[in-house]
Amino acid sequence: MGIHTIDKEKLKKIFNQISGAVIEGQEPIPEAAIKGTGYIWCYEMTTRYIVRGSRGIKCYILDDTLDSLGRILVYTINNDVILIEESELLYTGFD
Repeated sequence: MGIHTIDKEKLKKIFNQISGAVIEGQEPIPEAAIKGTGYIWCYEMTTRYIVRGSRGIKCYILDDTLDSLGRILVYTINNDVILIEESELLYTGFD
């Protein structure tokens, strides 16, 4: 679990992109969605708890490096920074 770090600059870019404050010449960060409906339980990086997240919501990949359990770090629009298996994500691009 210790291989992931939160890239604060990338997180700032995501916040700007969500709010609509796009900087000229800056490439947007592609979106993804958590597959399915209902809920999913994931490890939340900032609080270090297991949290219940919603499926079907948009998220942004912060770090695509796989940890020892095969999870990547994503930021969800519910303001969670979670570790989730890559197979649980549906890449939607710039939807």
